[in-house]
Amino acid sequence: MHVSSARRLTRRRTDSPSLLRRLAAITAVSVVGSLLAPVSLAVAAGPDYSRKWSPPDTPLPATKSVDGHDVPAVAVTKPAHPVPPTWQPPKTKHPLPKGRAEVRLGTSPAAKQQAHPANQRPAAGSDTAAAGLPVSLAPIEGLALGGQKIQVEVIDPATSSAAGIPGPVLTLRHGESEAPGALRVNLDATALTESYGADWVSRMRLVTMPACSLTTPQVAGCLAQTPVESQVDLTAKKVSGDVVLPGGDTAAAKSQSQGVAAASAPQGVVLAAVTGSDSGAGTYSASPLNISQAWEAGSSSGSFTYSYPIQAPAALGGAAPQVALSYDSASVDGKTSSTNSQASWIGDGWDYSPGFVERTYQQCSKDGITGSGDDCWAGANLTVSLAGHSGELVPKDGSCLTSPAATEQSACTWRLKGDDGTKVEFLTGASNGTWNGSYIKVTDTGGIVYYFGLAHLPDASGNPSTVGPDSGSAWTVPVYSPNSGDPCYDAAKGKASWCQMAWRWNLDYVVDPHGNLTSYTYAPETNYYSRGGGQNNGTGTSTAYTRTGVLQSIAYGQLLSDQIAANGAPAGREDPLRLR
Repeated sequence: MHVSSARRLTRRRTDSPSLLRRLAAITAVSVVGSLLAPVSLAVAAGPDYSRKWSPPDTPLPATKSVDGHDVPAVAVTKPAHPVPPTWQPPKTKHPLPKGRAEVRLGTSPAAKQQAHPANQRPAAGSDTAAAGLPVSLAPIEGLALGGQKIQVEVIDPATSSAAGIPGPVLTLRHGESEAPGALRVNLDATALTESYGADWVSRMRLVTMPACSLTTPQVAGCLAQTPVESQVDLTAKKVSGDVVLPGGDTAAAKSQSQGVAAASAPQGVVLAAVTGSDSGAGTYSASPLNISQAWEAGSSSGSFTYSYPIQAPAALGGAAPQVALSYDSASVDGKTSSTNSQASWIGDGWDYSPGFVERTYQQCSKDGITGSGDDCWAGANLTVSLAGHSGELVPKDGSCLTSPAATEQSACTWRLKGDDGTKVEFLTGASNGTWNGSYIKVTDTGGIVYYFGLAHLPDASGNPSTVGPDSGSAWTVPVYSPNSGDPCYDAAKGKASWCQMAWRWNLDYVVDPHGNLTSYTYAPETNYYSRGGGQNNGTGTSTAYTRTGVLQSIAYGQLLSDQIAANGAPAGREDPLRLR
């Protein structure tokens, strides 16, 4: 183009605004069209990694194999400090020495002119140990046994255990004279502690028993116990009691009046060490519920709290359980001699429990059974411990009081004392070892259902079934129902009516609204005690109860429908979180 022509064109464009506008519009359309058009890029040919794999026989993109090689062993570094050996329990269950010995008593102290105060024992002479046995004897002041020979025998623990006497048993007989008199018997507390443990010495007391307790314990009256005033001296490491050793005529007359055979121990006494359920170190009764669970920790309490979370792998469906070991120093402060002060299965001050519901009972001596130390029905009461939903439960209405005795006056809807909308139902019909199959069903406001003490999988409708293994979640104790209207009361048995009731229902199944299932299993610890011995002159029945237990495993990432179809067996995807 010539310069003059360009100038003319410029002038023409300048002179025509409409032409400029048309040219601008055409240019804009051309630019936008070029931006919206697809752009072709040159890429290398290869597998489509965005393609979804759909079985069967659909090949996956090939991946080049990598050759492996052995990893050399890593040398173990010797610890800088000595490592203590692993604790091993004693091989001998009852290492308490047994056998016979003869003891020559020392001189009896002279009798005092004034009577002793009621809380003061009479003076005793010097102790004389029985050779090879954890026993020593001393004569009582002013009595005729001073200087006499006494034959002592510590019974074989296997024999005494077979007779139903768990503690040490010894017999005392005259060695030469048959004159009656009193002597002080001292047992070595160190030997007893090593043999029985568990604060056994602090809970023990001495009793005398008929001689037939070692030969025919099944005969009525042969296991009757007569308490002996006992003293535990942990400083001197001995347990002592004053025993009257009868003369020949006295022993025979006493055995005839009791109607039991005492010929196996003429002029002698059978002395046994037994234990109660509590001492200054705490109580070993079934329920661990204590007042510290209602305390609140604050900045002014001085307590130290610590939580150690355990990470659980993510689940394919549903949420993974939240597991954390928690420590609270203030929890130890609430454990007194009137509560169960044993440490948890994790350690003192530590604890972990996914949740439970508990019930308390009263001592039968307060419910019309004289002398009984058994548990008796104490009315409908429940306490729940569940993350975010814990506290005392109260009936929603008065229907509990009118419910049948078989439902333990609890067949109604319960609410938390600080109601948060959680629905709690007491139900029956589960196969869990309780007399009526009682279990607890809790439903929160989000529709998640928690089952306590159900023992087996719930069916599709949420009702009890026998599908799957027993979770061990219902912990029981014998409970008497001595009054008409009490659960399991039998008019034919009267005050002897009793049955196995739950004192704790542990959380064993959680089902969310989508059918995802989390299950918990437990390892209960069973113990035995002489049920009814207190009110039957020492003749009780060895009966099982659940002393405590530990959480064993947690399984999740599973569907309730799958577990029902598989009869509770693992489906292969969920790997239970096992606690050891």
